[in-house]
Parts: sequence; structure tokens; C-alpha cells
Amino acid sequence: MSNRRNPYSGSQRRNYNNRNRGGGRGRRGYSGPKKYEDYAWQLDFLPAGYIDDPRPRHLRDPILQVLGERYFSLLEIILDRRDLDDFEFEPSARIFIGRGEENKIAHRVKRIYFDKLSLNAKGEITRALEAIIEHNPERFLNFFNHSQPITNRMHQLELLPGIGKKTMWAIIDARKKKLFESFEDIQERTSITNPKSLIVKRIMKELEDRDEKHLLFVRQ
Repeated sequence: MSNRRNPYSGSQRRNYNNRNRGGGRGRRGYSGPKKYEDYAWQLDFLPAGYIDDPRPRHLRDPILQVLGERYFSLLEIILDRRDLDDFEFEPSARIFIGRGEENKIAHRVKRIYFDKLSLNAKGEITRALEAIIEHNPERFLNFFNHSQPITNRMHQLELLPGIGKKTMWAIIDARKKKLFESFEDIQERTSITNPKSLIVKRIMKELEDRDEKHLLFVRQ
């Protein structure tokens, strides 16, 4: 233990966000440039809008609730009824919502908080997160390979649920020898049995808790 380099030292401290622009350290209420999503994963479709909308049912806008792929933004897309003939809802399906002609439906997009998600959307979000990780595993392996200290007493790895000092050191020692090449590699070389589930749980915490000050993956 005495030969180990201090993982909290200033020379070691580097913002993980510089390596992975899809996540980083931050605080709720981040005041920098707005983050726009190009792709999102469908959570729930509300053809008659929100039930608490006081307008008559036939005047309510159809709503699609989605999870942004890059910044994990929770968004509602207000659909034009004229576009519904070309729209097919598929839970946890990936759609393009960025600029360009490829975007067929996301013309009016609004950021929402977790508590505004429908029950179906809340039930679907874990599956969507798992799909995002499967779609781009290198992005999340990058976290295990390059995560850094936050303060003199806390490492980014310790923000993952169930990761204490012992497991943190096991990860750091293993990646010094060789960077992790897959989630299976992490399982074989550390005591972590399901690294993907730790990522999912951490993102869920950042989405649910508006007071969470350390944001590893969610961006505002």
C-alpha cells in the first residue's frame, strides 16, 4: 500500500470530462452553453398529452418523452399531429432529434425533470440506459480507465454505488498494468461483478436527485 501513488494527488487530478465529452464533473445549475442532443432514446408516448393539462383532450399536444444519448437530458418532444402518420413509438428505440432533414418529429423540444416523467417512462429508463451503454461501451470503459480524483479525499470511482477504497484501489492498480478492454475484463480483473449496472445506478441517481453536486455523466 505504501508504494502506491496517491490517487488524490494534485498531479493526478484531471477532469474526466476532457477525455469523455459525454460526462464529467459539474453541479446542478451549470451555467455554461446549453447542451443539445443529436440522438435520444424513446421512453413513453402520450398521444393525448399530460393528464393534468387543463385543455380539452382534442386540443392537447401529443408528447414523446425521451432520454438524450450524449448528456442524458430528459426531454419532452411536442409532436405535430400532422407528423403522427409517420411516427411509430418503440420503447428504448434510438431516434435522431438534431438539426437537419433527418429529424422528422423533434421540432419543439423542452427539457424536463425526472419527476415529470410518466410512470411508463420511469419504468423504461433503466432499459434505455442499458441500451445506450451497449450502443457505445467504449465511452463508459473510458470512465473506468481514466476517472480521476475529485478532491483530496474522494475519487470519481467512489461515486459509483458499492465502490469503496478497497475496490477503488483494485481498479486503479489493474488499469495501471493494462487499461480495461471490456466490461468482462473489468469483472475478471477486479471484484466488480456487474460494472454496467453500477453505471446505470449512478446515472439514475444523477437524474433523480436535483441536489447531487457531483455529475459524472449527466450534463445540464
